Amino acid sequence: DNCEGTITGTTSDPLTYAAQGTYTITWTYDDGNGNTTTQTQSVVVDDTTAPVADVTTLPTITAQCEVTAGTITAPTATDNCEGTITGTTSDPLTYAAQGTYT
Repeated sequence: DNCEGTITGTTSDPLTYAAQGTYTITWTYDDGNGNTTTQTQSVVVDDTTAPVADVTTLPTITAQCEVTAGTITAPTATDNCEGTITGTTSDPLTYAAQGTYT
């Protein structure tokens, strides 16, 4: 500003974002003499890091007659944003016929 020098912008928008998405902050500069201007700033929160499995190799499950969902413990992984997450599967978790399943 010609009279005030450097003016620090102010905003009523939040300055902390935890959810992924694109946000806009509107900054206002006011020189105290009735002159204002605004400027927008984009903030992008994007989790691009894949989770890391907590164990490198899952154990083999061996049973005599059958394996049921209650005998299989879901594995976990660590995510940089969510912390510990539990694995999911679309595979059946009950096996009554003899054999090897992967």
